[in-house]
Amino acid sequence: MNLQLMTLASPYIDPALTDPRLELLARLQNIYWVFDFDIGRMHWANAAALVMWKAESLQELRSRDYSASASSAIAARLRQFKLDFERRDAVFIEPWTFYPRGEARTLNVSHRGFVLPDGRMAMLLEVLSDVQFPSEEAQRSADAVVHTTVMISQFDRSGRPLYRNPAARAAVDGSSRRLGEHFVDLHDYRSLRRSVRMNGQARAVCRVHTVLGERWHELSVKNCMDSISGKSVLLISEVDVGELKRAEAHAHFLSRHDVLTGLPNRQVVLSDFERFLSDMHKQGQEVALLFIDLDNFKTVNDSLGHQAGDILLVEVARRLRNVVREHDQVARLGGDEFLVLTSAPGIHSHVRALADRLIAALSQEVQLHGLPVRVTPSVGVCVARPDGKLGIHDLMQHADVAMYRAKAEGRNRAVFFSPDM
Repeated sequence: MNLQLMTLASPYIDPALTDPRLELLARLQNIYWVFDFDIGRMHWANAAALVMWKAESLQELRSRDYSASASSAIAARLRQFKLDFERRDAVFIEPWTFYPRGEARTLNVSHRGFVLPDGRMAMLLEVLSDVQFPSEEAQRSADAVVHTTVMISQFDRSGRPLYRNPAARAAVDGSSRRLGEHFVDLHDYRSLRRSVRMNGQARAVCRVHTVLGERWHELSVKNCMDSISGKSVLLISEVDVGELKRAEAHAHFLSRHDVLTGLPNRQVVLSDFERFLSDMHKQGQEVALLFIDLDNFKTVNDSLGHQAGDILLVEVARRLRNVVREHDQVARLGGDEFLVLTSAPGIHSHVRALADRLIAALSQEVQLHGLPVRVTPSVGVCVARPDGKLGIHDLMQHADVAMYRAKAEGRNRAVFFSPDM
């Protein structure tokens, strides 16, 4: 075989690819080839590689389009190799299963960057040995670790990285980043390490640093033994759950906010009122609730349509936010009903001035489908008792009664609740 390889060496050297580095590799009996990332084809191969690939010639090997048959996992893995080589002078030794002429062969291969004469980055591969797996299951398991999108890493007890699979390398900016540097919040890191010490394993969802910025990852950490050194190491698998966290946050937002206007909904008012009232009273503030209903809103819906009514409601929400102070609460209860929770040391004079501003702002014309439309608000006000004996349901009921009194008195006005109502 060695004599055959030496005999095959010279006919397969393309004069157009003359390169002192390749001329040297061509004389070696080990299997070497150069893969061109950009075109998905072989750039060069020595005689031993041509035999391994079952190629008739270098020209024939270079004509094979490996990008056409590469799976998405392989394509992603190759992109990551290129990025690794461009970032640093990296060398990776990993098992790969190749399919020369459709026949599977698993080899332990060294991968390193190779700059082509035109300056582009390619990859030089050297076969170190055949890989003999004890079973088909073991072979498939090793292949899965390399191709999976799950990020798998191994660290020594001090947090120094020992191994990252391609998915983990793709997520980390720098191969030497220590485990503690991966976490946005060091409390998460310390908590995981503490759980591993106590239970041998841990799982958590944490914010971590990645090449895409801060992301939410679900991490599973286990104590295990390093197959090389025999020492105790940490084996970590990570899954990006950022989309799930965003979906959860969006669902939580929708559960507490009105979809049309983006204002907090009734649930927020009911759940947050006690805390709001307590905080304001501790600051020496009095609290009042304003119940706002738009006069003749049904006429807008009936005459111009519900789309025009929605535009009006969005504009009302915008004007309310502009009139109240930052720490006041504005909510949409449903339909054309809105609510404002406000506080001040002298609540009655504050609310009178606030109600005047609200009425002035909401009474201004709105353009709906090119038509000027003016609606007015009726406002009912209820002041919370200092002893806190009036709960949020009482306040809302009393403010609602006062709002109907405002409508009965001619609309476009604010009325304070009084017990005689």
